[in-house]
Amino acid sequence: MNWIKKGLFALGLGIAALGTLIYIGSIDSDSYDDLGLQAPIEDVPDERNGYTAIAYMFEDGFEMFSDWGHITALGDYAAQTDWDDAVAAELLSDSGGYIDSAILATASPQFKFEMASNPEDYPSYLQVRALQRLLILKTMVEARAGDMNRAVELIANAITFSQLVKTESRHLRISYLNGSNMEAWALQCIQRMLTN
Repeated sequence: MNWIKKGLFALGLGIAALGTLIYIGSIDSDSYDDLGLQAPIEDVPDERNGYTAIAYMFEDGFEMFSDWGHITALGDYAAQTDWDDAVAAELLSDSGGYIDSAILATASPQFKFEMASNPEDYPSYLQVRALQRLLILKTMVEARAGDMNRAVELIANAITFSQLVKTESRHLRISYLNGSNMEAWALQCIQRMLTN
């Protein structure tokens, strides 16, 4: 009988302790002000903003390529080991002044995309990724032609372009992810240049 009393006493104590913990845990405490941890959106003047060099690509009605499959073909061709100069030249033939615009953008120290406050209206990163793929394909063309100085210059521009997108002034995750993906493409290009 004594053990039953001890068991009931222990059970009562456990319930009381549990009730106390629940009560203490339910008391509202002052919340921590974490707004200071958010990275500030920097104001980037136009003369320091690499986006201004490519802003025309984000205007309504602009089409970089009539067939967006062309962008996929750019990336796929630059990634393969079988090479044909004629195919590479054909893929670069529609590049117009896009490569020059991307290089001009890398001369600026920062990127600040002009974006609407509504995420549905954010610009597409397809143009940015297409620019970087053009740079990589042009790098491979120059490297295979034996102009390694120009190839190194172009791949450095591709890496810088990727880093500008990744660290753009609004600190958006989508920019970071796209920039990281683009940077990986550029590093793979370096690996292909060194192994071929």
